[in-house]
Amino acid sequence: MPQHRPRRFLAKTAAPEAWLHAEEELHFLTPFEHPVAAETDKCAIVRIGSEINVHGKEAGFMLGKTAFAGSNHILDLLDRDDLPFKQISAHLRIDAELMHYRNMVFFQRYEPETFGMKLNHAGSLPKGVNISEHLEFAEKRSRERRMRFSFWPNPTQPFSDLLELVQHADSTGWDGVWYADHFMPNAEDTSTPWAEAWTTLSALGALTKRVRLGTLVTGNTYRHPAVLAKMAATLDHITEGRVVLGLGSGWQENEHRQYGLPFYDVPERLARLDEACEVIKRLFHDQRSHFEGRFYTLTDATLEPKPLQHPLPLMIGGGGEKVTLKITAKHADEWNVWGDPTILRQKMAILDAHCADVDRNPADIQRSAVALLFMSEDNAFLEQMLNSDIQQPHLVGTPAEIHEIIEEYEEAGVNEFILPDFTLGSKEQKLKTMDTFLKEVAGR
Repeated sequence: MPQHRPRRFLAKTAAPEAWLHAEEELHFLTPFEHPVAAETDKCAIVRIGSEINVHGKEAGFMLGKTAFAGSNHILDLLDRDDLPFKQISAHLRIDAELMHYRNMVFFQRYEPETFGMKLNHAGSLPKGVNISEHLEFAEKRSRERRMRFSFWPNPTQPFSDLLELVQHADSTGWDGVWYADHFMPNAEDTSTPWAEAWTTLSALGALTKRVRLGTLVTGNTYRHPAVLAKMAATLDHITEGRVVLGLGSGWQENEHRQYGLPFYDVPERLARLDEACEVIKRLFHDQRSHFEGRFYTLTDATLEPKPLQHPLPLMIGGGGEKVTLKITAKHADEWNVWGDPTILRQKMAILDAHCADVDRNPADIQRSAVALLFMSEDNAFLEQMLNSDIQQPHLVGTPAEIHEIIEEYEEAGVNEFILPDFTLGSKEQKLKTMDTFLKEVAGR
């Protein structure tokens, strides 16, 4: 593996007495040697307290400076002052909650052969910090942290409750927060309050620090894909590179009918989704985009600023085996579907076959699953839920039993489990279940 000379950094925290020095030798990473390092040829990861700073830049040997919003931490690259602030790839979304240590910095690099984080060097630490304990903890977390766990709050709850839940997820170790992009319930009575998704995510993005944020999923029929791309890129800047654009063909007829939105037949909605993905990816990547399709047109179109992430992840939602999964294979960075481990295995085998048809590596697409949760130590309640006629995929069991099911998801190849709060009760019950799930099911 080619090597470059060590670069010396000064990592400066808010407390001057905690200034640290360290040296790290950076190594090339060829694309696809590590699933997170794809799209970047080399990288170095720097942690300051609970913040993450990522350095690395495509083909040439180039390092820069970056810091995350809301942080008092400063990172200076002593021998390269000519690079602009925030130039480097914030898209390397690694385990942000791996360590929450104040006044500490680690210089790290990915080891592709281990598919995990290795701590190579640490500078002089503030008095009272036991480095060996932290290194041992970080190595353990690196081995354990393979699957992401994300939270999906109900859009009908007041924003104050929503914010409390999301900030709790952000501070306790959840990886992401997802939000449904609909305008009303899929019901005869649509008078229930229902917040608009992208406006809500903008507020949440400004009031959180760490979790990924995305729509689960946006109906392509709601907005022109160029406008949607502009919205997602803007939010990516607000969040310092934490956005996932979840997109689907659109299926809920009542909101189209009430708002006068065209509700095309299924083949046309899917064809539009296919084109929309192409439009969005061109706008994210090209300086000027030209596109003439059946449904969408771009004429010398610009989208500036580009997203901070390169690429900003595009998630396709849906399990249609003939068309939706084919669109996923062509365009998606991530894919989501409702289902238990058995359903996920079946769908992922079909997705992999579509990837082969379009000559794409299946490992390029992260897979996530959603299921309702009924978790309790009350056997009578669990028995009642097991015998209930619940139409959506759902998990029923004690924390230990749910943990075993989650292991099945992971063994099947699922990268992320998304937990809706729809069945979790009051806000207080939701907070309690979130903590129990994270500790006893996710093992964090």
